[in-house]
Amino acid sequence: MRRGDSTFNLKSKPLSGRLMASIFMVCSLFGFLVASVQIWVQYQSDIKQSQHSLDQALNTFSGTLLNSLWHVDKREIVLHLQGIVKLPDIKYAQLSTAYGEKVSEGRLPPEAYRIELVTPLILKRENDVVEAHWLGELLLVADRQVLVEKVWSDFPGILAMSLLAFYILGLSIWLLTHFLIIRHLDAIAKYARQLDKDNFADTLTLKRSFTERRDELTDIVQTLNQVRIRLHREVSRLRHLEGVARDEKAHAQQISKAKSMFLASMSHELRTPMNGVIGFTSLLLDTELDSEQREYVQTVKGSAEALLAIINDILDISRIESGTLVIEPVPFNLRNTVADVVALLGKRAEAKGLAFETRIDPALPMMLEGDPVRLRQILINLAANAIKYTKRGYVLISVESAKQTHRDVQLRIAVEDTGIGMAAARREKLIKEVGLSLDEIVLENTETGLGLRICHQLVQLMAGEMGIESEEGRGSTFWVTLVMPQVKDPMSNVQADMNALEGLKALVIDSNELGRKITLELLSQFGLSFNAVSTGQQAFEQLENASDTSTRYDLIVVDDLIIDMDAKEFCETVRSSPQWKNCAILVLSANPQRGDAARFRSVGVEGFLSKQLRESYLRPIIQQIMQDQRDGRHRLVTRFTLHGPQTFEAEALPLRSVPVLLVEDNIVNQKLAARMLEKFGCVVDVAENGTSAVKAWQDKHYQMIFMDCIMPQMDGYEATRLIRQQESEAGLQKTPIIALTANAMVGEEDLCRASGMDDFITKPIKAEQLKSVVEHYMGD
Repeated sequence: MRRGDSTFNLKSKPLSGRLMASIFMVCSLFGFLVASVQIWVQYQSDIKQSQHSLDQALNTFSGTLLNSLWHVDKREIVLHLQGIVKLPDIKYAQLSTAYGEKVSEGRLPPEAYRIELVTPLILKRENDVVEAHWLGELLLVADRQVLVEKVWSDFPGILAMSLLAFYILGLSIWLLTHFLIIRHLDAIAKYARQLDKDNFADTLTLKRSFTERRDELTDIVQTLNQVRIRLHREVSRLRHLEGVARDEKAHAQQISKAKSMFLASMSHELRTPMNGVIGFTSLLLDTELDSEQREYVQTVKGSAEALLAIINDILDISRIESGTLVIEPVPFNLRNTVADVVALLGKRAEAKGLAFETRIDPALPMMLEGDPVRLRQILINLAANAIKYTKRGYVLISVESAKQTHRDVQLRIAVEDTGIGMAAARREKLIKEVGLSLDEIVLENTETGLGLRICHQLVQLMAGEMGIESEEGRGSTFWVTLVMPQVKDPMSNVQADMNALEGLKALVIDSNELGRKITLELLSQFGLSFNAVSTGQQAFEQLENASDTSTRYDLIVVDDLIIDMDAKEFCETVRSSPQWKNCAILVLSANPQRGDAARFRSVGVEGFLSKQLRESYLRPIIQQIMQDQRDGRHRLVTRFTLHGPQTFEAEALPLRSVPVLLVEDNIVNQKLAARMLEKFGCVVDVAENGTSAVKAWQDKHYQMIFMDCIMPQMDGYEATRLIRQQESEAGLQKTPIIALTANAMVGEEDLCRASGMDDFITKPIKAEQLKSVVEHYMGD
C-alpha cells in the first residue's frame, strides 16, 4: 500500500483515533525513557560494585604484597596475584616493582571495557628514621563487558514491563476522555455536517448525565443552535439577493456584448480607410517628392499609424476586460524579441537624434517560455512612449535576471529614458490612471494614452508587476517583472566559455556614451583588453601611439555614426595605411539599412553587426574574424555568416581531477560555481556553511578551497581562521583558500586576507576568473 494512502495518513483519521494514537505514542516514548533510565541506573550500580571490589582487593592484599616485595619473594608475589584474579570481579592484576620488573596474572580485557585501579606500594615502618620506600605499583583491572551484556539481556524485560504499565495508563486516559468529551464532539460534528442552505436540522441535544451542568460543551450546543436560526434567516435574504444579482448580471452581459460588438464594428469601419491611407502614403514616399511634400506625407503616415495604434489598444482593452484575450506561452528567443522592437522603433529614435540601446544580462538563458507577441507589445508601448517624451539623450531597454532557478527566471525588464521625467504628484496620478477601466480612460482623456493601460493589463495577465521610477527633468524608467520558465534546450541555454578571446586588444570608437559603455561591458566579459574613444581623430591618435610603442591593436570596433567623420571614410583610411593593415575592423550599426554591409565590405571591413544583436552575436563574430585572419581568409562576417550564437566553443582547461571544496550556502550559486570548476577539470565537493567546510577539510585533503564569506552558523572568515590554526598546529602545508564574495566594498579584500585567505573573487563569478585562479594555484 502506498505511503499516501488513508491507512497510513494520521491527519485523515477522526479525532478519537488521532487522540488514541497520540496517547500511545507518548506512552511508548515515556515507557522507553523510563526503561532506559532504569537500566542505566542499574548499570551504574554494577560499575560501582566492580570498583568497590577493586578497593577491597587492594585493602586485602596490599600489606602482604608489601612484605613480599620487601623480602623480594617473587613466588609469594605470584601467589598473591593469582589469589587476586580469582576474585569474582577482577580479571587482571599486574605488579610493577621498583627495580623494573613486571609480574602479571589473569587476562587483560579490551581497552574499551576496562575498569582500572592503580595504586603505589609504599613501605613506611614506625619509628623508622629512613624515608618511606616506594617498592612498586599495583594495577587491578575489572571487565565491564559482562556488565554490558547483562544490561542488554535485562533491557527487553524491563522495557516490556514499563510499556505495559504506560499502555494501561494511556488506555485509561483515552477511555475517560472518550466518554466525557470525544463522543459528544462526534455528535456535534455530525449535526454540523447536516447543516446547509436546504436542510436545517432539528435542535441539537447531547445525551449526557447532569445536563443542567454548564460547561464548554453546553456553550457549544447553545451557540450552534443560535447559529442555525441565524443561518436560516440569512439564507432567505441571500436567495432574494441572488435573484436580483442574476438579473443584473444578465443585463451587464448584454451591455458588454453590445459594447464589444460596437468596438468590433468600429474597428472594421476605421481600419478599411486607415489601411488605404497608410498604404498609399507608403507608396507615395517611394516616388520622387520634394522636401516639403515628403515632410507632409510622412506626417500623414505617422498620424495614421498613431490612430491605428489607438484603435488596436482600445480593442485589446476591450478583450482584456471581457476575458477573451488569452496569453499563449510558447518557446521563444528573448534576445530576438528585443531586437525586433529596436528594429521597429529605431528609425523613430534616429529621426529625433536619440541613441536607442539595449542591455541584456548575458547570464540569461537564450530560450524562455512565454507569449512573445504580448511581450513585444509591452516593449513597443513602453519604448514608443519613452521616445515620444525624450528630446535628447538615449532610450535604453535593459533585461536582467532578478531571480533564477533551474526551472524559472524572474525577468526585470526596464525601459529607461533621459526625457522630461515627471514630478512625484504626476507619477502618483499616472500610477492611478493605468488602473482605470476603459470607460474611465476614454472619458477622462488621460495624457498617458492607452499604451500604458495595455501594458499594465498584459503584465497582470502574465502574473507580473509593473512600476514607474521618475524624477522631473531627469527622465523616467518603466519596469516590468515577469516569471518565465526556462526551455530545456542545452544548445540554447548553455552560455559558451569566454576564454578563447583572452589576450586580444581592441580599440572601440563610439560617440554615444551609453552605446560605448555597453560594448565595453561585453568585451570585458569576453576577456579582451581595450581602449575606448569617442571620435575618429582620437582613434587615429591611439593607433599612432600603438604603432610607436610596437603594441598593435588586434581589432577595431567602430560605430557607423561617429561625430567628426564618416565611418566608411575612417575604415578606408585605416585600410589604406600599411602599419594598420593587419588590424581587423568590426562595424556596429544602431540602425542598419539594406546595403550597409556591402558598402563597408567595399572598403575592406571584416565584420558588420547590428548593435541590438551584440549580446548574441558579438563574441562569435569576433572569434570568426580572428579565425579568418589566422587562416588568411578575407571576407565580411555578419550574423548570417554564422549558424548561430553557439557555433564557436571556447577551449576548456585540460582535465586534471583537482579535488576542490566549494563552500557556498546559496543553492543556485553552488550549482553555477561547481559547474564552472568541473569544466576546468576539478572534482568538486560542496559545503553549505563554515562548520561543514571545516569538517570536510578535516576528513579529506583538498588542493583548493573556494570560500563564501557570509553564511549561516559559521561565516567564511571564521572557517578560514580555524583551518589556518589547525594547519599551523599540525604542521601542515597551507591549502589555497579563495574568497567568493558579493561584497565589493573598499576594505573587503583586506578583511578576507586578514582572516587567512589567499585570493579574492567578487560576484557575479566569471568563468575566466575561476580559470585564472585554478591555473595560478595548480599550475598547468
